[in-house]
Formats: sequence, C-alpha cells, structure tokens
Amino acid sequence: MILPLFVSIISIANFSVIGVFIVYGSFLIISGLYYGAPVVVQPLKAVAVLILSLKLDKEIVLGAGLSIGLVMFFFTITGFLNKLSSLVPKVVIRGVQFGIGLTLCNVAFKDYISVGSNAVDWSLLAISFLLALLFVRSKRVPVSFLIVGIGIVYSIIFKSDLHFLSLGQGVNHEFRFEIPSLTNLVSGFILLGIPQIPLSIGNSIFASNLLLNDYFPDKKITVNRIGLTFSLFNILGSLFGAIPMSHASNGVAGHYTFGSRSGGSVFILGAMFLIFGVFFSSHLKDVLNFIPLQTIGVLLFIESFVLIRLIADTSHRISDFSIVLVVGLIAFGIPYGFLIGLVIGVLLYKYKSKFSFLN
Repeated sequence: MILPLFVSIISIANFSVIGVFIVYGSFLIISGLYYGAPVVVQPLKAVAVLILSLKLDKEIVLGAGLSIGLVMFFFTITGFLNKLSSLVPKVVIRGVQFGIGLTLCNVAFKDYISVGSNAVDWSLLAISFLLALLFVRSKRVPVSFLIVGIGIVYSIIFKSDLHFLSLGQGVNHEFRFEIPSLTNLVSGFILLGIPQIPLSIGNSIFASNLLLNDYFPDKKITVNRIGLTFSLFNILGSLFGAIPMSHASNGVAGHYTFGSRSGGSVFILGAMFLIFGVFFSSHLKDVLNFIPLQTIGVLLFIESFVLIRLIADTSHRISDFSIVLVVGLIAFGIPYGFLIGLVIGVLLYKYKSKFSFLN
C-alpha cells in the first residue's frame, strides 16, 4: 500500500521522488536500529487522504509535517503523552486497532483484490492466499517476501518489460534543505495537522505501543520513545522535502505476522528504498508495475486480519467487547472516526455502569 500512496502524493503535490525515498529509507533504517523491533514508518494516513482529495501543493504539506512534528515533540517532552495514555484504557486502543483492521480490509478488497481481470490474475491471488495460510506463522519462511517474489515473477512474464533497468537514464537529483514558511506552517496545521494529530496519538503512538509491548515485552518500548521518533522524523523530514510520516500499529502487525522478530526487516526495507531513490527514482511507475495489485491486496488483508484478531483478549467481558466494537465501527465508518471513537470509548469505559448494554 505504501508505494501506490507515494506515487499518488508525489504526482499530485509535486514532491521530489529522490528526496522522498532517500529520507524515507533513512528513517526506516534508523527506526530498525533504534528499536531493535519492526517499528515501521509510513505516510500519515489522514494527511495522505486530504492531499489526494484537496490536491494540495508540496509547500503546505511540508508546513503540515513540521507543525505536526513540533506539536508532538511538545507533547512528548512535557509528559503530556504519558498522562494522556494513562487516561485511555486498553479496550479503547483495541477498538482503534479493530477500526484500523476494518479499514485495511476494506481497502484490500475494494482497491486491490477485486481488480483481477482474467484467469491468470485470479490464479496469482489464489496462490498468494494459499502461501499466506500455509506460512503466516512460520519463523523460517519469510512469507511476505515469497508472495512479493511470486508477484514480481508474474509481472515479468505477463505484464512488464525491463527497459527501466538501465541505471543511467534521467534520475531526478532534486534534493535540498528548505524551511517551510510561517504561512505554510499555519495553513498546513489547520488543513492537515488538526485532523491528523488525534489519529496519530491513537494509532501511531498508543496502539503501536500496546502492540509492541504485546509482541516484545523485553524491549521496554514506551509511549515517549515512540512520540520522540515520530516527532523528530516529521521535523527533519519536512526540512528535506519528505512526505509527513508516522509509526503505525498495522505496520508492526504486518511485519510481525510475516516473521519479523527484530528491526532487521525494517532495516532491509529502508535499504531498498535508499537504493530505489538513488538509482530508479526516475522510473517510479515502471518499478511499481512489478508489484501486482493482487499481491498488495493479499498482504493488506493479512495485516487487517492480524489487527482484528487482537480483540479476542477482550471477549471474556461483554462490557469490554462492546466498547471495542463501538469504537472500531465508529473509527471505520465516519469522518474523523478515530478521534470520535477514542473520545466516546473513554467515556463509555468511565461511565459504563450507567449504560445497560455494557452490563
């Protein structure tokens, strides 16, 4: 899902391909080394949606990235994130994760899995699902790389050519340091920062922290550590022309599900983006064609299933499970649903004795 999103944002907002991929790859490598766990970096979801729908230009987007980074840095160093995390119960975060899972599942089927146009496309889809079912729990077989590899072979045989592999062709070298203006900083915060920050706190910070402590309790990953890298990545990225980024619980779930137990997979992914940015950035859409949409859809569906499955630990109490369902459905179903669901979930949990359907 990341590559198609990058392609769309780069095209609409006129970002430098080489700048975006070099910065993004560097941050992935830093994240893998710093955490020693699959703490991935992804484009900010609400920001990405608004860029695509409002056709915003790069300057406003960079201003938004800087403003979001500064606000989250302030929340982190003042201890506000820690105080806020103590107010949000685990069941509410599980609801947020459920909503993210439903969103990913919807995207997987609507935009990727359902696009098969012939028997060969559907055969690729069936093989990818079979491999996922057989090896999703395997620690020896990196099933995500296996699925992507089969997809690339399929593209080479049936759909693509190799003309872009000549490394000397017109690489875009536009990569410079630039401070967003005060006007773009304010405009970016109003247009993009306000809707994004609540989602980032719920998904990027709280949900990621809960999931990482579920999977890697010995790593001692905290809300403040995640908040610090989140904020610094956005501050630095906005100064070097990168799309605003965040950590994401669905990315953690995906890497863990497909066998990652350290920061190695994130490091490798970052190295791949660096190589792509330096050598293949002028042929972005050609490279993207080598990863079939069906392959992306299968990987997204598996990620969504892993996130949805997490709600099982709340099923023993009807009140907790009901709150999870309410929060998740609100997050999935309405605009600004993650913020609204988070607030309603906290209130339901605090006053659940007053609601008959929670007892």
